[in-house]
Amino acid sequence: MAVYGTNNATAEYIASQDYIDASLNYRIQRLLVYEKVENVQPAVKEAEEIFKENEDGMVRNLIGAFYHHLLVNSNRISDQERRRIAGKYFSQEDQTRVLLSRRKAAKM
Repeated sequence: MAVYGTNNATAEYIASQDYIDASLNYRIQRLLVYEKVENVQPAVKEAEEIFKENEDGMVRNLIGAFYHHLLVNSNRISDQERRRIAGKYFSQEDQTRVLLSRRKAAKM
């Protein structure tokens, strides 16, 4: 759903639905919708909260994959925020890989 059926109106609708149970699945869906429409700040905030609240390795790996995709592909995130996220969620070696992946993606 997040890839093909999402636009700004969808993101606004999903974000405004307080009556939906704030389950992890719903929160991850909302996170992916925010990213799809490049609403970066709410996406980063939601990802940070999910990461902080969950000790589960699978959830943390998912958030890491989300951040990797965001850092490589989004042009709507400032360099300062990009460095902050990379420093907080990735090792030094992984930070280098992310930056190299971004450079490769920018050339395509």
